[in-house]
Amino acid sequence: MGVFANAFTAMSMGCAYVDTKVETKIIRQGEMIKGVVSLVGGKRAVEFRGIDVAYYTIYTKAHRATKLVETRCATAFTLPAGAAEDVHFSLRISPDTPTTRFAYLKTIFDLPVPKEIKTNLKVFPSKDLEKIINILTTKFAYNNPTTETYLTQGQLVQRFTFKSKNLFGKFIDELQCYFLHVTGGIEMVMRIDKHARSFQTVLNEISSKNQTHINVFIPPYDETQTLERYLVKGR
Repeated sequence: MGVFANAFTAMSMGCAYVDTKVETKIIRQGEMIKGVVSLVGGKRAVEFRGIDVAYYTIYTKAHRATKLVETRCATAFTLPAGAAEDVHFSLRISPDTPTTRFAYLKTIFDLPVPKEIKTNLKVFPSKDLEKIINILTTKFAYNNPTTETYLTQGQLVQRFTFKSKNLFGKFIDELQCYFLHVTGGIEMVMRIDKHARSFQTVLNEISSKNQTHINVFIPPYDETQTLERYLVKGR
């Protein structure tokens, strides 16, 4: 929601101005989101029963939003006519929160008739995941990944798809994987396209040939070497 929508909400609340701003433009997985809800009173006092801020992300298949975390940043208070008030808040998103351009904060004003405003966000990979993606797109010659986010059994899961820049190179043509932040590093759950030329090499790493996914633990000090063991043809 933009300036005009916020102004309309402010007027319907009896305020002159309402807005929600975050402290930093770059928000990464697992980080604390800090911000402020700014209010300016109108011609009369406004009685708030509370203010809540919730983080939402939109998942791919149904293009629907789901709430991941919420915090109450203010309990009952009175905003006098013409007065200004800043309400600070903080909430932490999970390390495995999907990276996306389609996330937002929803600020809910607890009034007799509740009102809300939205603040759009973009969530970047954690620094550890960003390093892995950079290695895949530089040393291993994959294009920047496309992603799809699904809601499965009440949990959001994000799939990354990497396609080779050189279909006749020595690496797997297409790599589909999921990244999970675990203690001591990142676990990559990798699914190899069965048409990829290196699939037989990957099968040699698996105890059962019926298994379609491989779990690869990637420590922060050995990313390149770990990926090489699974992605390089003939290893």
